[in-house]
Amino acid sequence: MKSNIILSALASTLMLASCGDDFLESEPTEFTSQDQIDDATEINPEVPEGTVRGLYALMSTKGTGGTDLDHDDFGQKGWDIYSDILSGDMVLAGLTYGWYSQVPQLQTTIDFTNPDNAKPWRYYYRIIYQANKIVLSLGGNETTPESVSDKHNMGQAKAMRIYAYFYLANLYAEGYNPTEEILPIYTEAEDQNQPLSTTKEVYDLIIKDLMEATVLLEGFSGTKSEINKWIAKDLLAYAYAAQGEYSQVKSLTQEIINSGAYPIMTAEEVIGGFNTVATPCWMWGTDITLDNNLDLVSWWGQVDLFTYSYAWAGDPKSIDDNLYSYIKEGEIRKRSICRCLW
Repeated sequence: MKSNIILSALASTLMLASCGDDFLESEPTEFTSQDQIDDATEINPEVPEGTVRGLYALMSTKGTGGTDLDHDDFGQKGWDIYSDILSGDMVLAGLTYGWYSQVPQLQTTIDFTNPDNAKPWRYYYRIIYQANKIVLSLGGNETTPESVSDKHNMGQAKAMRIYAYFYLANLYAEGYNPTEEILPIYTEAEDQNQPLSTTKEVYDLIIKDLMEATVLLEGFSGTKSEINKWIAKDLLAYAYAAQGEYSQVKSLTQEIINSGAYPIMTAEEVIGGFNTVATPCWMWGTDITLDNNLDLVSWWGQVDLFTYSYAWAGDPKSIDDNLYSYIKEGEIRKRSICRCLW
């Protein structure tokens, strides 16, 4: 598979044990400091745009979960494998090398000191930390920038911050319980050691930021790897779905479909269209090239049975039999699935 499709279906009830404060790096030293961003922005107004691109780059970078050598730590697609296994949609059909092995055994989910528990926590909070710095450099959370480009940068940063919070809420909480304390909220780059906020407080922030982002992103097209207003609306639909607000979900998704920006896939595209980010229906994704330097530490390195990979060498990932059986015989999707390769 050539392209890394970022926006995948989210399991609705996934749970990992909440991590302690020691897993949250409030000021990762590998990132540009707030003062550096602010000073550079005063000199060159294009700096926020470059910083936003750097934020997207974190999604397909090795080690963003805080490790140096772990071959499951390569950005969003690594945590997609985590969530697919946790949801029961994906089966780890071999344990030759051991990557992800404690996830299907449900050992990761019960111990906050387990490194596999901490890695997605670190990854998503690093996204939040960097997004907070961009928001602050553009005037802060309650500011509407004056220039169109700054509005677009602010909208992308807020949407990326919420993308991270939404994944955290899915991974580290069991369903939507408004009063349960689940995550610390950080909306300022200098925030440290915040207490756990309730599910409702987290989702209130998610809804608020995404509604603001859709306005800020008006008129922004960008590339497919960047968030536009339709992707922000799609994330908003996911958030409403998690809360059981299905009328809102229907309204938003119908609006996206009616926009014509993302046509429904044809039967031919279902068979072959998952191989390229250029397929018109894909909303959000990026084309992985040799410049990304992922090699074996990548989605393909974990799941591609037909190249040099862990799947080929003894750790195949396959679709769950029950899930496969739900797909009706003759349905076009069944023809596009190899049961030995999810």
